[in-house]
Amino acid sequence: MFGIRGNCDMFWNGEQIISAQLSERFASKTATQPQPAVHIRAGTHAYYETHAKLMAAAAKTGLVRIGFVSEPD
Repeated sequence: MFGIRGNCDMFWNGEQIISAQLSERFASKTATQPQPAVHIRAGTHAYYETHAKLMAAAAKTGLVRIGFVSEPD
């Protein structure tokens, strides 16, 4: 699961990562069958640009199951 905080910090299963690591991380999951889903949990103040970069990196490596996780107020 990916997390994006309001300050645009990104986390992969709780571990902070930088955008340069996205392609490598996604590529390692592309060959897995069945292909895993990418779940994005974002803070309410996270920039859309960060979401877009994350989704583009996943799509470029061939991952197609991308979803958003939200929690009710």
